[in-house]
Amino acid sequence: MHRSDSCNLLQHAFRLPRALKGLKKRSLPGGSCFLPMGRWTAGAAVAACVLAGCRGGPLEAERLHAWVTASWTSGRGVVSNNELPAAGAVAVEFVPAPKPLAKELFDADRPAMPERIRTVLYRDWERRDPGATEAIRRIRSKPAFVEFPHARDTFANHLESTYAILQAWDQPPRVCRTGLVHTAYSGDLFSFFAFDAALSSERSRLAALIGEEAEPLVHLFGTVARHEFVGLGRMMANRTIDAEDLAGPVLARSRLGPDVELDATVVAELIVITLADYLDQTLEVNGWRDHHMVDPLDTPLFPGAGRPEVCLFWMAAACRAVKDFLEVVPPIFDSCTATLTSRDEERARDLYWAVVQNRTELSDAQAGAMLTEAAALNPHIGEVDALAAQLHFRNQRFRKAKRLAASALRKLYAMGATWDKRLSYEAWVGFCRLLVVRSEAGGGLPRAPGAHNVNDLGARLVPIDMAVELMP
Repeated sequence: MHRSDSCNLLQHAFRLPRALKGLKKRSLPGGSCFLPMGRWTAGAAVAACVLAGCRGGPLEAERLHAWVTASWTSGRGVVSNNELPAAGAVAVEFVPAPKPLAKELFDADRPAMPERIRTVLYRDWERRDPGATEAIRRIRSKPAFVEFPHARDTFANHLESTYAILQAWDQPPRVCRTGLVHTAYSGDLFSFFAFDAALSSERSRLAALIGEEAEPLVHLFGTVARHEFVGLGRMMANRTIDAEDLAGPVLARSRLGPDVELDATVVAELIVITLADYLDQTLEVNGWRDHHMVDPLDTPLFPGAGRPEVCLFWMAAACRAVKDFLEVVPPIFDSCTATLTSRDEERARDLYWAVVQNRTELSDAQAGAMLTEAAALNPHIGEVDALAAQLHFRNQRFRKAKRLAASALRKLYAMGATWDKRLSYEAWVGFCRLLVVRSEAGGGLPRAPGAHNVNDLGARLVPIDMAVELMP
């Protein structure tokens, strides 16, 4: 049974009588003996399980359930809780655990991980996109992708990260595959290419790599003026959110020749891929943009401080402008319905970064107030809530810590990418999930029994499998 299910106290209480009822006849040393399961016995079992849960939490209830069932199975009956051997019980306890784990059946502060996010964490691309693993392997065999630097990583890592973001947004396979090699033919603002867009032989090579359905979309991504769609370039330059709603076919400029007319659905898909592309590189200092494509005298020191770039405002506006023509609307920005101004985004970013940079100079109250304001200005960033949750956790305000850690998870699941790129997406998600568990247990973690499970510092060891099973 999954540990997250076992944390429901009443589940164990009412499951115990059913388990005992099935054990009617047992063979004892003196011969056969019937052990009837009457209503009083069932009631006692329920009460015992509830009392165990009140004393030690749902894990204690599960421990009692396992012991009682084993006792009746062996024919000993229920004798004394002191007889419960560690080896026969659930091999986990919480030390310290001033408060028991408290998981309700429908706990809003334990957000379940969406399957699309689980796919990203496990890199289980075959489950949603058969053949993707081989395509990625072949991409990672090419020096043009593996050895060339990009915004904050190698070109190959950026391409797969863009693909992962599109998977996290539940986009169709052809859109995800386009993201996997989106700038293989270059881009309207990108000065490099790996495949020549003008050669049919090169197009055939790329089609063989990612599939016939995705290649035309990749070709358009690298050859048409995407920054002119819905006023994208204007919003970037002027820091405005006056996107032009997509209403029908668009006549797009192409660097290969005459203008091309694009269906609105194609334009919408190109915009979504563009958003995923930019979202993977939202840093103030960008390798290709600020270094490899400009005069050496004008380059900032790479990689900079890692401060997030102000760019979500135009992403939200662009997504809102094209959502009606998308097969699947991404979960970002409240499913592409929210509005975010550049002023609010910048103020929220600056507050967050001030907490990061000046943590030792700020009191917890000051830092908490700054993060609360940041979350109000930009309610789409999970990392803001993740920091605030830690402030409450260290001050033993575990309910608030859990609530904010859960809020951070919901936002991270919706964004499908990191905003603060000092950590990977997987690291942010894992940290917040474990913080939910520790907040539920009042700071505790599952500890393995036995003298051998103690390290040189005197701390009892934590079984990772148990900790993961407790995560939401």
